[in-house]
Amino acid sequence: MCISSTRQLIIMKVYTFSRTPRDGPGPPKEIQIITTTSLPLQCILLFHSTAVQNLITWNKAYSLFPKATFIDRTTLVINLQWNNPREAKYLEKYRDRGWNVIRQIPDSPHTPFQQERFVRDSYSWVMPLDISGVTKPEKPDYVLELSGFTLDPDGLRQRPGQPRAPMYSYISSTMGSLILRYKYQLGFTDFYPYLHHKIHKLVKIESMRLRPDDPPLEFKDQYIDWELLESRAKMGLGVYYDSCIPGYFYKYMVKQKKPGFYRSAGTYKKDARIL
Repeated sequence: MCISSTRQLIIMKVYTFSRTPRDGPGPPKEIQIITTTSLPLQCILLFHSTAVQNLITWNKAYSLFPKATFIDRTTLVINLQWNNPREAKYLEKYRDRGWNVIRQIPDSPHTPFQQERFVRDSYSWVMPLDISGVTKPEKPDYVLELSGFTLDPDGLRQRPGQPRAPMYSYISSTMGSLILRYKYQLGFTDFYPYLHHKIHKLVKIESMRLRPDDPPLEFKDQYIDWELLESRAKMGLGVYYDSCIPGYFYKYMVKQKKPGFYRSAGTYKKDARIL
């Protein structure tokens, strides 16, 4: 399936709001709100290049490639199909605005385009916003900030009259569970099995929790009672372990000694002490 059709499947609906300027004639100002069928970050990472892959939440603004976007004025093409004139038109617009559009990561140890990333790592810029009068949502910031993605040159593409070059895309996995209130986007290819193992152990523990009228279970008979977990979740009686995710993430980072991430992952060090 091509990238553009994948994005169409993720986008549920686009709402466009426009307003005529009050201070005189001119084109109307437009804001688009896009609802998605999946995690919003997955949709953002499917857009044409890194310059537009930025996020604003209720309390912070994030730039995933700040050095390239704002200092070097460079944008790396992501997911672009050579024969898609619509995508090419978007890139031309950013060329006209002063960005240098590149199709291959420069061979330099100081490149701003690192392979393994998460939203609040040391390569991102995070700008706190004024939240005076704003009601804090229930979803914790770490659900987004721990979202990971791996930049992968998924094969070579050749444009007529030009040498072959990588076509980059992002690799990530989505994890959800009956004992997690939220879904998580995971990068780092070896982090998914690590976290899956931890969550699976918690699922076993939760499935052995008894209702008052349940007969006692022997340890040797432990199993995962998915029907019981699902019924508890529907009745609002489920126990969620989302608060464990930051601690598991920090422990994983320390264990793997990921370069460039250890200090930024330290934000969640306190959460690892309870695990």
